Amino acid sequence: MNSAHLSNILLAILVVIIGVMSMLQVDHNARTQRLLEELVAAKRPMIALPTATVQPAPLPLPVPQPEQTEQVNAVEPTAKPADEPKPKPVAPTKAKPTPDDPKPITEEVKPQPKPKPVENKSATKPKPTPIPAKADPQPEPKPVNLPPADPIWQKVGPTMTAIIHQLLSGQYDPVLKRFDKAMAAALSPDQLKSVVDPLRARTGTLVEVVDHTRVTLVPANQFAYKVHANTVNGNTLIFTITLDQANRISGLFVKEKK
Repeated sequence: MNSAHLSNILLAILVVIIGVMSMLQVDHNARTQRLLEELVAAKRPMIALPTATVQPAPLPLPVPQPEQTEQVNAVEPTAKPADEPKPKPVAPTKAKPTPDDPKPITEEVKPQPKPKPVENKSATKPKPTPIPAKADPQPEPKPVNLPPADPIWQKVGPTMTAIIHQLLSGQYDPVLKRFDKAMAAALSPDQLKSVVDPLRARTGTLVEVVDHTRVTLVPANQFAYKVHANTVNGNTLIFTITLDQANRISGLFVKEKK
């Protein structure tokens, strides 16, 4: 089947559909015209019907209902009923006492005597607290003979404590400046660092000086002390420091206490 033959068939179907729709439209318009004429003949208000294009069936028209008037039924007043005679009041009759009824008995209430307080014989009187005997006087403690303060340590102690603090903190320059000529020639800065660096890396910095002992085997113009110092890591180091009259270092030795 070619396309021309198919086009002819579709065109014929379209013509049939248009014809059917036209017939339906004509039938609808005829019905609408008849309804309008009937309304005009009955002198009823016209109702504007919507003009539809193509509808399969006409829409039903609403029929207006006649106005209903409300009828009010007058209610006639009813006659008042006659007054009924009021009943006469009946006097109440007193009931006669029967012999079976008991007579009320009234007794006189005598006042009760007040109870006497009962002595509690079981309660014992508080015993007097005994007065403690005087304690024998304690003998006064005898005064302890403390060694006199070391005036030389009071003079050189702060300097030696500062030297120990500087060595354990890695501050070698202030210590090197205190060396006298013999000490500076015997111990170089590199030698000082090589000895103290491993020591302070193991023990840490200074916490406090706990003890000091004077060394007497030195010249008369010098002061030497063995100083015990505690460090942060819990070690105790013993420094032997010798100072001259100008607080210059003329001797330095350190070891760890075991």
